[in-house]
Amino acid sequence: RIVAMALDPDGPPAAVADPPPASADELSDAVRLGCHFFVETLAHAKDKSTLGDWLLLLQAGLERSPAACRWFLLQVESAGWLRSLLLLCNVPEMRAAFAALLLHAATVLRPHELHLYPRAAPAQQLAGSAEGGWMVVDVVPDGEWLDGERLAGAPSPEEGTGGLLTSPPKRARTDSLPDQAAAEPAVSPAAGRPQPAALRVLGCFVSLLPEAPLYWRHLSKFFEVALALAQLGPEERGWMIQRRIVEHIVHAYLGDDSPYAPLDDEPLPDEGSSPARPRRVRMGDKFAPPPLEHMVSLLCLLARASIRHEPQPRSPLSLDGPLFCMVSEEYELLCHPALLLRLLKDGLNVPRLCELFEHLCYESRRASVTVLNVILQGIDSMDNEQLGPYLACFCHVVQMCDSEQGWRTDWALRRVIHVVSNNMRYKLATASCLRSLLGLCADSVPARRWMVQNRELWVDAWLLGGLSIQVRVSAEHFIKAILTAEMQLPPAADPAEPPEASVASLPSPSEPADPPADGAWAEPVEGGHAAVEAMYEHLVGLLQPIVQHDLRERRPHTPTGGPKHPDDVPLPRLAPYFRTCAWCACHAGAAHAPRLELLLEAYTLQDSCRYECDETKREMLGFWYEAVRACLAAAAAAPAVRPPPLLLAEPGTLAVAFRRLLDSFVSLRPNERFVEYNRLFLPVFYGLLRSMLDCPEGDACVRVLVGHRNWEWALRYVVVEQPDYVQLLHSTEQHEPSSLARALRGLLRACASASADWRIRTLSTALASNRLVGNRANVLPLLSLCMTGEEEVATACERGAPAQLCGCLEAYGSALYAEARWETLHPILALLAKCASWLRQSAAEDGPAEARRQAALAEWDVAATRQPVLHVLFLLLRPSLGLPPQAGRPGPVPPPALQAACFDVAGLLAAVDDYCSQAIAQALLQNRARLAPAGLLQAALGALERASAAGAASGRLAELEAVLEAAKLIGPLAGEEAPPAEPTALASTPLSLQEQPSNP
Repeated sequence: RIVAMALDPDGPPAAVADPPPASADELSDAVRLGCHFFVETLAHAKDKSTLGDWLLLLQAGLERSPAACRWFLLQVESAGWLRSLLLLCNVPEMRAAFAALLLHAATVLRPHELHLYPRAAPAQQLAGSAEGGWMVVDVVPDGEWLDGERLAGAPSPEEGTGGLLTSPPKRARTDSLPDQAAAEPAVSPAAGRPQPAALRVLGCFVSLLPEAPLYWRHLSKFFEVALALAQLGPEERGWMIQRRIVEHIVHAYLGDDSPYAPLDDEPLPDEGSSPARPRRVRMGDKFAPPPLEHMVSLLCLLARASIRHEPQPRSPLSLDGPLFCMVSEEYELLCHPALLLRLLKDGLNVPRLCELFEHLCYESRRASVTVLNVILQGIDSMDNEQLGPYLACFCHVVQMCDSEQGWRTDWALRRVIHVVSNNMRYKLATASCLRSLLGLCADSVPARRWMVQNRELWVDAWLLGGLSIQVRVSAEHFIKAILTAEMQLPPAADPAEPPEASVASLPSPSEPADPPADGAWAEPVEGGHAAVEAMYEHLVGLLQPIVQHDLRERRPHTPTGGPKHPDDVPLPRLAPYFRTCAWCACHAGAAHAPRLELLLEAYTLQDSCRYECDETKREMLGFWYEAVRACLAAAAAAPAVRPPPLLLAEPGTLAVAFRRLLDSFVSLRPNERFVEYNRLFLPVFYGLLRSMLDCPEGDACVRVLVGHRNWEWALRYVVVEQPDYVQLLHSTEQHEPSSLARALRGLLRACASASADWRIRTLSTALASNRLVGNRANVLPLLSLCMTGEEEVATACERGAPAQLCGCLEAYGSALYAEARWETLHPILALLAKCASWLRQSAAEDGPAEARRQAALAEWDVAATRQPVLHVLFLLLRPSLGLPPQAGRPGPVPPPALQAACFDVAGLLAAVDDYCSQAIAQALLQNRARLAPAGLLQAALGALERASAAGAASGRLAELEAVLEAAKLIGPLAGEEAPPAEPTALASTPLSLQEQPSNP
């Protein structure tokens, strides 16, 4: 198969006949031939389409021949295949295939060579020298295991000789020949048994580390092979730890920044002199970091396989089984700032990096300080795009669960707050930090409780001192999120509370800081609503300085001549603060509400700037509104308790504040920007006014409201003229009325019940612009509220209310009936009935009143709207009169009150217009047989028929009114539909449009 595939790459392997069973030597020779062809020929071929087939074939052969596996691994070392195919090869597919073949051979061979591995023993502390901090240390002699047993026995004839690097490596020279580098022996021979082939490959891996940075783009598979070999078993990991491979990897990775850089034979050149040697190649560039994720995984794995040089030798991440003893200097190298800074800057394998930090910092203040200082230095200096690894590692280290969690939380959060506050000018980076801290507080109860308890360290600086709106909004979301999480927990103290510490002198993040000494533990902060109340109290305490410094002293000098355009308004720096206060007021209650005088002063200063679309003023009103609502709810829940401070102002202060609110600057320009702003502003504004009416001095506020001209102006331009802001008439399609509609209805009811003069003025405003047809959802409720007395009804009739109401029926009556919109039809007909009652009164002895009626009738052009109105009336009265449904289809049945109003309106039309009287009488008489068969209604119909035959208009009108009154009294007003009759011409034609009188 191997020969056939080599000679004919396009032919399938199945075309070759199966050979007879071969001996082990023949199979080994065949696999050797295939591996040699794979590495020496196929790797250099342009066409690698059969690479996958070759890999599967050779893996199957290696599976059956451990001898071929050993030969292949030794050939990888001696022939330089590891260097040529994992470092020099530019084809990613070839590097991946070779790595897979190598690992497969090592996996197959390992059980057969397990007896050759040195026996592991309990780890001992190795002696070492600490001279120079990061200088060379004493190591175990070459080839010696931790318990004194030799690593390898006598070499086999095919194994080379040489010594393994057991001290920190030298710098790789750029003029070194590849052949020389590949020919360097990997392991030292020893008398006795042969050495495992996998260890020979690892030795070759170590020897290639000095020149590996030259080929940094190909290092992914290079370190993946080393990681996979280390994962084979503890024997490989013990050998790597004993050979101090961590030092070699770190030295190769850091280059000139390595702690071992001064160990080179040639000294570094002085400044200005010619270089004695070229600088080390630095891996990575500005476009891409080096692909060293597997290198980080290897370092993490070796650290977890070693004993920690801490009082607690194991961590929760330590590997199971016996641990190996890493030299103390090498263990400290894993926590060296130069290595950690480089790993974080390159952003390499952040999950494994977090595991490494957790393993190092577990139960160790010293390591925690070193790691957190490095992370904080990066947060302090990196751009927003590079902050991800630093923030992820910071959150992971802070939320570690051990006995030092409280101390670590306090130490880290104090310093990160200091770093964030000093870098507010970088808005994107600051927002990223706040989002990460929010994630930390969401996952860690101690961190969240610490932030709530130490709110004075950051709330003022972030929520008010942020230099951009994005930072302040992020701080707002942060506060709301941590308080929401606190409210979802029971009010219990956390077991690990941070100690108190002074923040007077915070060290620079770049300088190592000693761990603070243990201090007295702070009182635990209760969770739930107690945390919200504590935050609310702190925020309210900031209002007085805001009024003094931000609103009074920094108040802009607005030139006279008008308000400022929205584009000229400064950024709403205080809007996030007031939004946060409003949120806290909703959830914390009224215990810490501000004083009314303070809120009034703050609002007066902000409103006097006359900013259009002022978001700060809107959010300030929102806070005021929520605070008043919370205080009213608290007072209603406990009437015997002293009211909250916001409701205990000096006498007259509430009325002054109410008047000041009515004097507010509001712009109602009809463009999209102002409309959108007012849709958010007006519900809060009028909601606050409505809430103030329920306060102890609410009657004084009503007196102010009734006579204020801005209130009349608002009714005209917000309610009557403009339908975009509110719909006072609640329809069945809405689940509930809007907040603005509820507030305005409450204010309107208070005014309507307090002043008749206000009702008359409002009727004139509502009817003067003739907007009932176009804005019925707002004008109809106004008319219903104001037309309560005879004088108000008379004023409405004089202002043309009957004509506008009939016009509304003409425009929408049939559609409203088909949709069963009784909530709209009923006010129209009820108001028309009120007008009918006043217009039909006979007051001959009262000359002025009769003159008013005649003037009102003269203003009403009945002929213009009588036909559509009659049509709607008969549609609504079909059930009461017992008539069949229109077109044979049952229609909706109106409620009894609506049917009663229809009878009154029909009587009004008959009284004011002879045409309507004749049409109604003729329709009733033509359908007399379908009406009630006997009783009062039939008697009235008989009288109507006689009066109609006599031709006397006055008698017909009187008898018609009697018929309508009888039908209203005995008809099926409760909503039972009459049984359908056979279809006739009458049943399919509107009654008001049937045979019309010949002489109207």
